Amino acid sequence: MVIDGKISMEHIFSGKDCFTQNKLKIIKSLPYLSLAMPEKGFYTVSFDGGPYIDVPVGSAFIAPAGISQTIIHNFSEGDHDMQIKWVFLDTWVDNVYRLDDLYHFPASIIDTSGQLSDLIDQINTCQDNLIETICRKNILAFQLVSLLISYAAPKPKYDDISPAIAYICSHYHEKITIEQLADVCGLSPSCLLRRFKENMKTTPIAYLMEYRLSVASALLHTEKLTIGEVAEQTGFYDQFYFSRCFKKKYQLSPVQYQQKMR
Repeated sequence: MVIDGKISMEHIFSGKDCFTQNKLKIIKSLPYLSLAMPEKGFYTVSFDGGPYIDVPVGSAFIAPAGISQTIIHNFSEGDHDMQIKWVFLDTWVDNVYRLDDLYHFPASIIDTSGQLSDLIDQINTCQDNLIETICRKNILAFQLVSLLISYAAPKPKYDDISPAIAYICSHYHEKITIEQLADVCGLSPSCLLRRFKENMKTTPIAYLMEYRLSVASALLHTEKLTIGEVAEQTGFYDQFYFSRCFKKKYQLSPVQYQQKMR
């Protein structure tokens, strides 16, 4: 795919988790492309209410940004826990498109060569407080992106509304109006609403709400923040309203979600 400018890696999160509750079900969405591999046990996953698929050891599932993930963590026979490793990638193209705005990724892949697993392991060993290891982490993340693209298929770009999506992803913690989004796209508010609904199957304000909640989901997973801090950082200035919205979407309160992900 030909692009006009640059590819940037805005955020890289990675880690390993151990779950000690069999059949633990978690519903979440993230503002990043997410990749997860079981090292012990297996996943059963569904995206946006679609069919469930099993993801065993030696495979990984790929979830685009913003997609609703229903994840069941399963023990293998005779085991008492499930162990996983994961990477979240916030990759942008030309400062306008997220990587998953440009490519269709398969729901799951088999890591026949072991290269995928090895890259995640190497990313997990990189520290975030040393320049040389931060550089290495970014290099490894770009190698991972290149590998993932080899499994993907290009999809059409939504050129006229892409600036609005990029603006939401950069300014989600601020008050955003339809007029602002229309202005960055060079469209009238009515035209933006129509084009956004045609391409994204939702309204810009509903998309903003979903994006804020996905960022909150990621923060509760990756950062040590209070619920109030998460609410404020995602543009919810009423903690109780944030908690109601979060529970409605993910079927867990922010506190319950945070506890299950730790």
